[in-house]
Amino acid sequence: LQRGLFSSLRDLFERVRLDRDVLEALDRAGAFDRLEDRRKGLYQVGVLAHTAQPGQHSLFEEAVPAPPFPDLATMERLAWDFSLKGYSEHGVHPVDLYRNQLLELGAVPLEQLRHAGSHVRTAGLVVARQKPPTAGGFAFWLIEDGLERAQIVVSPGLWKAQREVLRDSRLLVAEGVLGREGKAWTIRAEGLTGVA
Repeated sequence: LQRGLFSSLRDLFERVRLDRDVLEALDRAGAFDRLEDRRKGLYQVGVLAHTAQPGQHSLFEEAVPAPPFPDLATMERLAWDFSLKGYSEHGVHPVDLYRNQLLELGAVPLEQLRHAGSHVRTAGLVVARQKPPTAGGFAFWLIEDGLERAQIVVSPGLWKAQREVLRDSRLLVAEGVLGREGKAWTIRAEGLTGVA
């Protein structure tokens, strides 16, 4: 960076050879927040990609102004952050956006499982799915809610009955028998509901 910090997306585009899809992913992840709003940044990347090759000067002297875009909604920002980086530095977890709805459904936050009885309803963001061939048809889903995680054990019968919910849900409500192995929570699921 002998020429100093980048002053704009156009400056970055003309000085660095990065493909359009890489620039768009970096913009969605917030890498250019200091330079440009994310929606306007995506627009600028598209315009620049049509006027020059990355690492070359644009044919046009003036940058094309972006049309007015609505502000990026919190949910969209979180979705982009989590899909591209796996986290968000905005201090909001995706489950927080559904917290009131989950409480209305009777879902205990994972951090409160230690105070719950043996039968519990809880919810979390699905972060891992396994259905090993050696498990006799059982499936294992891992959900998380901020810093806490719990494993959901799904029987073959429940798998068959709730296959679409298990396949499609990113946020899962699980009801069943609560257990603990070491520091890990396990819920032997009796019922499942997809929220998002």
